[in-house]
Amino acid sequence: LTLVSQVHTTVEDLRSANTATQRSHENSKNQLATLKSDFQLNVQQMTEQNNTAIETLKSEYNAIMNDRQQRIEEYKARMDDKRHQLSKLDTHLRELRDTARKNNEHIELLQIRKREDDAVLMRLRTNLHEMKGNVRVVTRLRPVLAAEGEKKMVHVSSDGNPQFLKIEEEINQQQQQQQQQQQQQGGSKRTTLATFKFDRTFGESATQSEIFEEIANIVQEPLHGRNGTIFAYGPTGSGKTYTMQGENNIEGIFTKSCQHLLNSAEKLVHSEGWTFSMELSFFRICNDQIFDQLAGLTVGDTHTNNSSSSSNDDHYNNNNNNN
Repeated sequence: LTLVSQVHTTVEDLRSANTATQRSHENSKNQLATLKSDFQLNVQQMTEQNNTAIETLKSEYNAIMNDRQQRIEEYKARMDDKRHQLSKLDTHLRELRDTARKNNEHIELLQIRKREDDAVLMRLRTNLHEMKGNVRVVTRLRPVLAAEGEKKMVHVSSDGNPQFLKIEEEINQQQQQQQQQQQQQGGSKRTTLATFKFDRTFGESATQSEIFEEIANIVQEPLHGRNGTIFAYGPTGSGKTYTMQGENNIEGIFTKSCQHLLNSAEKLVHSEGWTFSMELSFFRICNDQIFDQLAGLTVGDTHTNNSSSSSNDDHYNNNNNNN
């Protein structure tokens, strides 16, 4: 009985364990079914999301590829246009090179002709210089000063001839009455005292510019390798300083000569490529003494060193070297 009771107990225990095992198996089975269902749902959702993402990526990829293809076509069109433009530019460049070559040949021919013309011009200037004379004497009449009185007994004029200077004496009233009959017959109111001939004479109304035009070719000579000298001579008060230096805003030969030289040199620098080395001296000769008008001056000074208030002659010596 004891053995049967033990077996019976064991059987009951096994049944209870089997029942528990079956319950655990059912629970595991249910959990597995739930997990499977959740997994399938997640897989489905992920598949749908991936499909949507793939479709989106495909759409974006197709858009990118279409845009890229469109850009490639545009680039090809631009490249073709650039090649066409480059071909036109290359043709135009060849034409320009050909034109430049012809222009260079023409320029060389013109330069040869210009050198020939310069040689002819040099000869003409030399001939003109010789015709006018290597040494020329020019006179200038100044107006009567207030201190000299309103009337003058001696009248000086060129009488319409730029080379002659006539000195005439005015006749008084008694002489005029005596010569009235001659006047009615075409006589003159003046008696000629003397007549002088010069290379050129300038009357009282002559301007500084007119004076400079007469001697401008002498100022030009140093630029072509020849020296030139302008010498003003006369008694005190005859107008030498006014003619050579000028006054106030009226330029004299000094200033006009410097301007003329610099302007002419600049033109030759640009047209011929010449280079110049220039030196300037400015001095006054008075009573056999020489006064340097630039002594003690610095660059930018505009006043000269007037060592003497009067002089017998003013001298302008123009020496210049050109390469």
